Amino acid sequence: MDFTKGIPKLNASIPYDSLQLTSIEGYFLSRIDGFSSVEDIASLSGLPYEQAIEVIKSLWDKKIFALDGVERDNEGAGYTALELNEDERYAIEKMATAVKGGTYYQILSLPLDVKPEQVKARFFELSKSFHPDRYFRKNIGRYGDMLTMIFKKISEAYDVLYDPRKKKWYDRELAKPGPAAPAPAENAGRRSGPGKQAPAADATEQRIAAIKVKLDADMPDQALKEMDALKNVRDPRIPLLMANYYLKVGDPLSAKDYVQMAIEFDGNNVGAYELLGAIYMRFKLYRNALKVYETIMNIDSNNTDAVKMIEQIKPLIED
Repeated sequence: MDFTKGIPKLNASIPYDSLQLTSIEGYFLSRIDGFSSVEDIASLSGLPYEQAIEVIKSLWDKKIFALDGVERDNEGAGYTALELNEDERYAIEKMATAVKGGTYYQILSLPLDVKPEQVKARFFELSKSFHPDRYFRKNIGRYGDMLTMIFKKISEAYDVLYDPRKKKWYDRELAKPGPAAPAPAENAGRRSGPGKQAPAADATEQRIAAIKVKLDADMPDQALKEMDALKNVRDPRIPLLMANYYLKVGDPLSAKDYVQMAIEFDGNNVGAYELLGAIYMRFKLYRNALKVYETIMNIDSNNTDAVKMIEQIKPLIED
């Protein structure tokens, strides 16, 4: 694959706060979002194209990111193409995202009242696509680790949901409040007792409300201070407020950074992906937008807005 067509993915094992980067390298590092190709990032940078490519290559040489569809050779001096096509890579990435933090029902895309035979059929269906042996002896780089993780998760889900006793126990655990059954975002401020709200949740809700007030009053600096006080609270609503503000003032690149933060906080946040898709559409990055809306469909298969956007985007993409 051509280097410029690859999609950079940040190396999670690198301590980014300790990197010795130039300001330009830091800027390009902030543009890596998991959807944009090297070419997209270079084109949107404002620098001469060739210069931008050289900066991105310098980050590649420092092994700061992996390049989707491209792997380094053993010496690290060059790169070789993976034996996976774009559709295969994207399917593996989507499934890897879906199985992280999802319930067993979400991992297998099955309803709560599913029957054992349906669980078995779905497991074998997914196994055909995501069993690591499917790519035996092929160069698939880091996708091999993804497949191992995916297959482990779908096997766990099958083991529990296929067994009526385990399924009954699991359903009971899901119904409990707390880490075993995380509450959806819309229930973030649920009450902890008659007439009372959990103190931590109450404080967070108040700060989020304060951020919204300051943003509505065009006071982003003060809002940022409020956000800093919540830096240890991984609530996607906070960066999404900032993203919407920057869109309002005509700074979609800053908005995109905050959307990515929201997605880091909650990889299944449909609202964040919708905002990211809208930003890509603004820049006419139709392939990126298509992948975003397909990700939404993977999270919520009944999302009619995503279906409409996919139908609208496909004719805009040249073969």
